[in-house]
Amino acid sequence: MVSQIRMENEMTNSSSQSDFRRYLKVLQHDGRPDRVPLVEFYVDPGFLARFLGEEPVGAQDRTAHWRQRVRFFEQAGFDFVPVAVPLGLAKAPAVGADGKSTGWVSEGRGPISSMSEFDAHPWPKPEEIDFSDFEMVARLLPDGMGLVATIDGIFENTREIMGFETMAIGLYESPDLIRAVADRIGALLLAVHRHVAELPGVGAIHNGDDMSYKAAPMISIEHMRQYFLPWLRKFVDNAHAHGLPYTLHSDGDNHALMPDLLDMGIDGKHAFEDAAGGGVTEFVKRYGGRMAALGGVDMDILARATPDRVRQRVGELISECGRDGGFALGAGNSLADYIPIENYRALLEARRRSGLECGGPEGIH
Repeated sequence: MVSQIRMENEMTNSSSQSDFRRYLKVLQHDGRPDRVPLVEFYVDPGFLARFLGEEPVGAQDRTAHWRQRVRFFEQAGFDFVPVAVPLGLAKAPAVGADGKSTGWVSEGRGPISSMSEFDAHPWPKPEEIDFSDFEMVARLLPDGMGLVATIDGIFENTREIMGFETMAIGLYESPDLIRAVADRIGALLLAVHRHVAELPGVGAIHNGDDMSYKAAPMISIEHMRQYFLPWLRKFVDNAHAHGLPYTLHSDGDNHALMPDLLDMGIDGKHAFEDAAGGGVTEFVKRYGGRMAALGGVDMDILARATPDRVRQRVGELISECGRDGGFALGAGNSLADYIPIENYRALLEARRRSGLECGGPEGIH
């Protein structure tokens, strides 16, 4: 079975022609590329290994770990490899009934819930952050592939270091604490953004910051504008000052935030689900031409539908969203470990067929 998977991947890779300019063309709304590019910013290690027909390589061996990840992105047919910045900000792990960490972040009380805890907190310093993965991946990249830096956002980090309940109450009862935490995290993130923008090989910056539920933002627009969105604008401005496009991942229905996000000049929006605000097709109808749509194959379809249904949905999305460019194809959120490999291969196959029908280079996946 493993040898069969490797054979399939080698066949895919043999005709792969990565070109980061294809992804940039989408973000710049510079017409329709030769084929719709793929986009993912997080791929679960288990999924990645199953796709390759290999065993997962842990982070303990950084070189082997990144060789495997680069191999996945090349063989699947991507034009870039995402690399995350390890910020080192503390979070409160949620604990299950057995007393063990669930791997999730606690929604209640985090490490900072008072000014005394804020003052005593061991805040990471920008000069202490390890950026060595970027240098390693830049050396490993195949010809034509780019590197996208991914950085966690200010709202998400504030919410997780305080605990969402503590932060939500603090917006009304402890605004000085909210201001202190948000500005401390914002200053750290801005320093990181400035450093990353000057790293060799970085061709775009991506910000992961979940700000909305399925029906609306998690907090009021006024509070978003007061504490968080001004920092996001600084991150965007910094990227553009360095000639780099800037994209945002935010789950849920973000339509109420879009006037602000469009005004900042964010180049692309990632993360869509069909049940939240109409999904990617509604986004393209409203904002196509002003902000690229990235991803959009609903996670429920990828996880539970048949391969034929996945192919059908991919064809629909490419037709509806990729007609004029400004669209990259991918999962609605991420390549989670529970997604069947055959469904993802169906996505890749449907994308390849669409490229051929649109006159893209024959055999490209």
